[in-house]
Formats: sequence, C-alpha cells, structure tokens
Amino acid sequence: MKNNIYVGIETIASKISSLYKSVELTKSQILEWAAYAQMTELGVANEFFYFKDVKLIIENSMAKMPCNVFRLLDVFDSNLERVQFRIDGDKFYFDSYDVSDTDDIYINYYGLPVTEEGKPMFIRGHEIALAYYCLRNHFEEEYVLGKMDANRFGYIQQRYDDEVEKAKSSMKMLTRGKIEEMIQIIGNVAPKLGYVPIYNLE
Repeated sequence: MKNNIYVGIETIASKISSLYKSVELTKSQILEWAAYAQMTELGVANEFFYFKDVKLIIENSMAKMPCNVFRLLDVFDSNLERVQFRIDGDKFYFDSYDVSDTDDIYINYYGLPVTEEGKPMFIRGHEIALAYYCLRNHFEEEYVLGKMDANRFGYIQQRYDDEVEKAKSSMKMLTRGKIEEMIQIIGNVAPKLGYVPIYNLE
C-alpha cells in the first residue's frame, strides 16, 4: 500500500531500539503513542485510501465494520446488487433484509491507511519524531518519579521538538475538524488490531 509514503509500526519500534537500546516498549505502547502523535502533533497526509470489495463476515445477520472506515461508499452482494442495511455503532445489521450468514456481502469505502492486519500506518519521514514522542512519554514517568534529572529529560524534549518541526515542514496540515474525525478513527484502529481482515486494496 504505497510503501513509498507509509511505514508500519515495526519501523517506529526499530528506530526506538536504535536510539536507546536499553529502552523496552511494547508494540501496544508504541502503537498508541505514535498514532496519537501522528494525528495530533504532526498532521496527516491529505488523502484517504479507497478500499474495494472488502468482504464482510456475517454472523446472525450482523457484521462488524472495518475499524478504519472514514466514508462508506457502497454495500453489495456477489451479484453486484446493492444490499439494504442499517448501522448501529460499529456494526452493520441485515436482519430485516433477508441476508443469511452464508451470503457474500462486500463494501467499498474510503479509510485511513492500515496494513492487512488492521494496524495503522505512519507517514514515511516521521519515524524519528514519532520515536522521540514515545521516548518522551516513557522518560516522563522516570522524570516524575525522580529517576531522571531535568537536564536529561529536557534533552529528550528538545530532540522531540526539533524532529516535530522537521516533520511538520514537509506536511500540509488538515483542518481541525478533519483531524478530530480522523483521531476518532485512529482511536478505533489502535486497540482493535485484526478487527476485520482487509483485502483487495487499490
């Protein structure tokens, strides 16, 4: 998926390890912190991906919505006929429209970039800034607990500030409203890895 534009969480984790080998962060921590920093501190790419022919898993006339949906375009069956549905929260309901668990139902939508495992992707070139955001969060606890002096924590903070400025200089910022919408989506993506398999990306 446009790997010249985006990188995965493994790249951020690798960058943290290369900067501070003694720091051990879980991928869940890195994912949560990096996703938040990308959305609120650095801005996001001014585009969404088109996800085509994503098959839903139907159970009891219900299907979970992929976690990265920004705008739903179409819901249809294997005959390319539109299917009626209702949405409640993060679920599609087909109970009133004679859809069985054996039917093949697909959706097309625009969404945030994720891997096929449902993990958020990050803008290439922001790796160091995102790594320092995670490191700052990690060392902030040590600073508050008195395990790190102000000068050392200040160094981490300054490195983060410098890297953010570098990253921002190459980005076109979105409106505050659009960022808030996308923050809500990223909040759904981060804690629900592998929520719904995503295939057939264009």
